[in-house]
This record gives sequence, structure tokens and C-alpha cells, in this order.
Amino acid sequence: MSAMKGNMEKQYYKHGASVIIATIILIALTLVTLSVIWIVTSGFIKKGVSESSACFGVFEKITLDSKKTCYNQSSGELNFFISVGDVEIEGVTVGISSNSSGKSLKINNERRQRVENLLMYNRSQIIVLPGKNEGFEYIYNMPSAGFSEDEFPKMIQISPKIKGIQCEVSDSINQIETCGLNG
Repeated sequence: MSAMKGNMEKQYYKHGASVIIATIILIALTLVTLSVIWIVTSGFIKKGVSESSACFGVFEKITLDSKKTCYNQSSGELNFFISVGDVEIEGVTVGISSNSSGKSLKINNERRQRVENLLMYNRSQIIVLPGKNEGFEYIYNMPSAGFSEDEFPKMIQISPKIKGIQCEVSDSINQIETCGLNG
């Protein structure tokens, strides 16, 4: 009987040891799995944080001036003014739309840049992006850009590019006045 009791104790201890080893293996697998998930997701999290931090708090600093934005029906030109506050930008995407079509154009901080159908307010074809704490007025020729001559612009919006990140729309004007009527 004591031999039988000894065999039972050995089996019990073997069974108890295998439960402990299985538990340790499960804990190790869980830790490895969590580590892999963290490594994969932390890259996405860091990228999202850097993108949002580049654009965070700049929307009120990159604006369109509604008082200097108007449409000249006789020439088909849209005048608009971009102001940049206390922030460095690499570029601006300008979206212009009418009832039936829309166009976008990019103004970058390149030297001697030309943008099709766009002029500076002084009629220069060399387009300059406003720097920190600056503002410039532009003239966009809508018929030359493909808008029909009887189309009136309905909306203009701007989206800045900062630290290599294209930000969301920072400002828009949804009611564009006719030049001469907006003061």
C-alpha cells in the first residue's frame, strides 16, 4: 500500500509540475503577444501624434480674409487674400468650387514658382507663399482654369502643409461677394 501511495504522490507532483509549466508558458506567450502588438501599434500612434501635433492649433493662424475676397464678373477673376500668423508653413492647397465644378491649386514656398491661372495681386506671375506673420493677395482666372464664363465661385478653402504634413481645411469662405460690393 505504501508503494501505491508513493506512485500516486509522484503522479500528483508530475501533474502539478506540468500545470505550473503550462501556466508559465501561457504567461510568456501573453507577454510576447502584447509586446508584438505594442511594437506594431506604437508606430501608428507615434505617426498619428506627430501628424496631429504638426497641425494642432494652426487653424486660426492660416486664414482667408473675407473682406479682401471677391469675384470680378467682368474679368472672371477671383481675388483672395491668405494670411499666415505666427507659424511656419511649407505650402497651401487652395480649393475653389462653383455649382458645377471645382479646382485645387498648390502654393509652395519654392522660389520663382509659377501656378497656372494664378497671379499675385501686382499681376506678377511669380507666386510667393506668405511667410510667418505675412499675408498676400492673389488673383485666380477662373475661365482660363476651365470654369465656364457664367460660373460664379461658391466657395474657397485653404489647407496648409506643415512639417511635411498636409493638414485639414483651416479656413473657408462660403459666400463670395462680387468685387466692389464688399467694401
